[in-house]
Amino acid sequence: MTILRVGLLGPVTAHVDDRPVAVGSARQAAILACLALQAPRLAGTALLIDAVWGDAPPARAEQGLQQHVSTLRGLLEPNRQPRTGSGLLITEAGGYRAQLGGFDVGEFVAAADEGGRAAGAGDWGRSLAAFDAALGRWRGPALAGVRPTSWFVGHRVTLTDRLLTAREDRLAALIGLGRHGQAAADAEALLAEQPLREGLWAHLMRALALSGRTADALAAYGRARRVLQDELGLEPGERLRTLERDILTQSPALRVPGPPAPAPPASDVELSATYRSDGGQVLPWLLLPDGQIVVLPPGAVFRVGRHPDARIRLTDSRVSRWHAEFAHQPGGVVVRDLGSTNGTTVDGLAPPPGPLADGAVVSVGGVPLTFHR
Repeated sequence: MTILRVGLLGPVTAHVDDRPVAVGSARQAAILACLALQAPRLAGTALLIDAVWGDAPPARAEQGLQQHVSTLRGLLEPNRQPRTGSGLLITEAGGYRAQLGGFDVGEFVAAADEGGRAAGAGDWGRSLAAFDAALGRWRGPALAGVRPTSWFVGHRVTLTDRLLTAREDRLAALIGLGRHGQAAADAEALLAEQPLREGLWAHLMRALALSGRTADALAAYGRARRVLQDELGLEPGERLRTLERDILTQSPALRVPGPPAPAPPASDVELSATYRSDGGQVLPWLLLPDGQIVVLPPGAVFRVGRHPDARIRLTDSRVSRWHAEFAHQPGGVVVRDLGSTNGTTVDGLAPPPGPLADGAVVSVGGVPLTFHR
């Protein structure tokens, strides 16, 4: 059986039975990437055209897509007999489906999830090994070289966020194993790239404190506070403030003998609302990560961000001051990104132009908000 392995955690790569295959043009690489991200589901023709060409597809985009798929099949299966069906890029009603035997994105996610489960059980050695395996799948920026259409930008944001989270969680495993010096050094290196992630500052402070470097740990809190004030106009979140108090009092909570403590709520929304209007109309609503519910009545625009005046205020450092907005239009509620740093996705994709479906998960810089109507 022929086995196709696709890599997207870096430039797009393909291997067939361990044989590297050059996928050809940038559009062919984008088509293969889209098929892999959809697999084992069908990638519809309209979705592929949107992913590859974005808002400006050519007049004969469908014919161009067919030609690119045909060329890809020839590269992947050079010995396939004419007029025989492809076993790797399968034509189905309405589009194409990739038959994958290996996919670095799936392997990364599975290994990172295993690292999280091991951490939850307090097995820091197994957690570290799993996170190292997950991070080892990365060869460079996700989808490197793929034209940044809105469809691929949404996936790139999601994958990059998963990468940063895995890097943070790996630091917890190092601290759990008592490798405080290495954890501090790794946290400093990551903060040089991502200075607004409070989780990295928390791991740095904890590692320094557990190394006996109390003054340096408190100085790190001061550095974090200045960065957050200068860049976002905000004070550190509850997690960092609590950690500073623990360091000052030498609290036993600094130790990590078992599973990491759960992250603080990602929101501080204080709303009390019903699910129906006075006239009995069912109203759409959002479920926030901390279990709170935000009802979205018609006529109101709900902006989301870290700004104190945001209707839905999220304290997560990945969220921009003004990040996204929910607004009513005929047929339902739409979500729009407001030029945020870390992007907004809906079910892992770029926000659709039309109304949100019931149960859609809107990721605001990595913070999940579940929409219901």
